[in-house]
Amino acid sequence: MSKRTAGETVNQEKAKRQRQPIEIAIKFLLPDVVVGALLSKKAAALKRIRDQTGGFNNFSLKLSAKGQFYPGTRDERMVSLSGPPQLVHRACCLLQDQIIDDPYLVTDESGTNAIGPRQGQMKIVVSDRAASKIIGSRGSVVKDISRHFNIVVAITASKENVVPNERVVTIIGPSRNVFDSLEPITFQIAQQDTHVDTEFEYYEQYYNMKPGGEESCENDAEGKDEGEKEGEKECDKEGEKKEEDIVKEGEPAGDE
Repeated sequence: MSKRTAGETVNQEKAKRQRQPIEIAIKFLLPDVVVGALLSKKAAALKRIRDQTGGFNNFSLKLSAKGQFYPGTRDERMVSLSGPPQLVHRACCLLQDQIIDDPYLVTDESGTNAIGPRQGQMKIVVSDRAASKIIGSRGSVVKDISRHFNIVVAITASKENVVPNERVVTIIGPSRNVFDSLEPITFQIAQQDTHVDTEFEYYEQYYNMKPGGEESCENDAEGKDEGEKEGEKECDKEGEKKEEDIVKEGEPAGDE
């Protein structure tokens, strides 16, 4: 049996510390007003994003149904992204371009939030463990990224979570800086094995919850009769089906 050289040992140890898994999974938050532009003209913008990230069997892009917002927000639709880190990074940048270029977002009420103009913010949802990697020991990693790219990275605190084991990462700054900073952020996400679920159904149990897991008093469902509830369910199903068809359109038909 041949002995390993010192160089081979160092390289193997480095590979262990900086392992790149096959895929990662996050959710990109997209203002509802922007979704209209994404799906207009026979979903041309969405198809363009799929063309630049699709064609790979191990990459997935799914859009949440109409009215299906991330818990704790009023108008943030979800785009589930899973696959190799470089493709997830590319999809995030292309989706963020939609936010930056949307003319209606400036005048819409969702165009500004407590942080500032929504067009200057990229929001992604990651697992709690992935957020810890982004933060680093005593905040060392997130501080380095912020200083190097001249941006601000805001991550929801654990006690402010509406959905357990998930955190919202908001990157704020000039678009080019935000895009560039996403590369080391996705790299940190890839350095662990726990990722967010790629589906949306499990969020339903958190829609009436406040940060910290407390139930919200703003529950309009109790004041509606059964007919209204059933009608809403049918509308949701119809909207989800239509948008699912649009999202899936353009996907590879399979191995040829």
